[in-house]
Amino acid sequence: MTNVTRSIVRTLVPIGIGFAVSVLAHFGVTDPTTLAAIGSGSAAAYGTIVRLVEQKHPKIGMMLGAIGAPSYPAKTV
Repeated sequence: MTNVTRSIVRTLVPIGIGFAVSVLAHFGVTDPTTLAAIGSGSAAAYGTIVRLVEQKHPKIGMMLGAIGAPSYPAKTV
């Protein structure tokens, strides 16, 4: 998997989780603003928590779709 693909996957997985949570919340919440807050908040929380736990337990990165953050070579000036 290329670094670009890895970064896209690791960005889209939390967004998908947030979407799924907002769809499930739709059964109990009818206000669109509240649903948006629930979806975006859960996506942010999921991504943050998994990334923090991944620092100590690298295999947990699979919950973001790929183990390990992308690495980019340093540019020379």
